[in-house]
Amino acid sequence: MKHLIVVAILVIIVTALVLLGLNSIDLVPDLASDEGVAVDQMFTVQIYIIAFLFSLIVVLMLYGAIVFRRKPGDMSDGPHITGNTPLEITWTIVPLLIVLGFGTWGASQLTQITASSPDELVIEITGFQFGWRFDYPEYGISSSDLYMPIGRQVLLKLTSTDVIHSFWVPEFRIKQDAVPGMWTSLRVTPTEVGDYRVRCAELCGYGHSAMYAPVVAVEPDQFEAWLEGQVVEVEAPEAMTPAEAGAALVEKQ
Repeated sequence: MKHLIVVAILVIIVTALVLLGLNSIDLVPDLASDEGVAVDQMFTVQIYIIAFLFSLIVVLMLYGAIVFRRKPGDMSDGPHITGNTPLEITWTIVPLLIVLGFGTWGASQLTQITASSPDELVIEITGFQFGWRFDYPEYGISSSDLYMPIGRQVLLKLTSTDVIHSFWVPEFRIKQDAVPGMWTSLRVTPTEVGDYRVRCAELCGYGHSAMYAPVVAVEPDQFEAWLEGQVVEVEAPEAMTPAEAGAALVEKQ
């Protein structure tokens, strides 16, 4: 019992130290979406469980190696232990319940994250080696920058022209694959005005590491102003010089 009490105290202390160390560094960037709240909650709980399990294993291993080491001159055999059924059942059932709990919780959160909103904005995203194109079908415009209004749910419909890519903005937390020949979807509601960057999270070729595109989250009125500026440019191509028209075509494609 003395050893159990000492080990329990050491496990608590080491767990606290591990959590203190992890919380002192920036494991993830600042959150900038409603959907990311649930992701961060699950991530935090997992970190606490991982810190506890790490401490439990390390403390037991080091404590046993130091306290129960063979004394000098002792050449006798240690006790022969064949098993401990209650302990084996416990370390099987407890992890199983934890995994089932996380699975149930994750499925519930996923249902909420993917739920649609009546006024959602639809943006079609095409990934290609090695870049992104963003189409706004409701407005008939296309852009190489992803503009999004904060406080409004956005339905991102993704596809690819060549290989599998993966759309990921770390501040939004969630990600989705862009698959050739089909459409996948991702819903996100930006909450913070700022400049972010989408990157490809799926190895897609030699230029994968440079497959970035700007993501700009703005106030709703600023988003409307940006849309108006884009629409004017699209509706008056004859006002462009041949070089400007060619540059617009390159940007669109």
